[in-house]
Amino acid sequence: MSYRVYGLVLASNLPLPELAAVAAPTNEDPDVRFRRAPLSCLYPDPPEWFMHWRMPSGEPWLSAARNDDGYLLRFHDHADFVMDDGGREIVCRYWKEGAPETLRHLLIDQVMPLVLNLRGAEALHASAVLVDGGAVAFTGPTGSGKSTLAAELARAGHPVISDDCLGVVDGGAAFEVVPAYPGLRLRSDALHHLDLDEHPAQPVAEYTDKCRLTVEDSAADPSRRRPLSAVFVLDDRCGADAEAVVRELHPRDAAMELIRSAFRFEVEDRSMLERQLEFFTRVAAAIPVRRISAPRGLDRLPGLRRAILQSL
Repeated sequence: MSYRVYGLVLASNLPLPELAAVAAPTNEDPDVRFRRAPLSCLYPDPPEWFMHWRMPSGEPWLSAARNDDGYLLRFHDHADFVMDDGGREIVCRYWKEGAPETLRHLLIDQVMPLVLNLRGAEALHASAVLVDGGAVAFTGPTGSGKSTLAAELARAGHPVISDDCLGVVDGGAAFEVVPAYPGLRLRSDALHHLDLDEHPAQPVAEYTDKCRLTVEDSAADPSRRRPLSAVFVLDDRCGADAEAVVRELHPRDAAMELIRSAFRFEVEDRSMLERQLEFFTRVAAAIPVRRISAPRGLDRLPGLRRAILQSL
């Protein structure tokens, strides 16, 4: 089975209903192959991990290490993924028996964005919507409301292009975005607030209360690029009664914000860091990057939407 995701064709021996299937077989080889191996024991512990992503409690969530053929990605208590050093082959060597959507979520939303970086592409931890033919992206820390804000703008007629991971490429005449896949992940309170309770939704994973909504719109076609119009950096460090404030960032500060929001696999890879610095410096010089400050809360969404559209 083959699917389109992040501009790539992914072949998988595991059905991935969250993704758009390739309509018909082609003679071309897929960009990435994924295989779920038979359930087995954990991959042997490596001598050294080069990366740890930790939960707020301090416990490791994702650890990465090199092995003889490439890399090991361990999602603690959930799954082990092994990939080659070119990001072409991915094998799930171990997975915790339980909800099958958890394994699919780890592959699609956690592993594949890192594969993009490993393959030499750049991607932002961002959601995006389509406004007047251009992509408007929202970055910010985990939990800052990127997906919810995208859903609010979608209610106003601006289709969702991507949720959580947005590929960015140099299209020559303009920087362009590569949609991830037609989907949106929201918490139950956001679903209720946005009147999406009746919309068909599926659980994302067993460890989160988020639900996955399918976005049935051609704007989210993962094979179609769109020009990048603007990036908004979400910032909730303001008073509870403050109105949304939009401020354009100096290109130097904008570049640093983009780099901070970029997916990075091997954080000590100097050539990769230099590549990202050069790339996002050019992006920041070409498009507006704005910080939008507003207090958190679902009731603030209409104000955020108005401030964003007005600034555009």
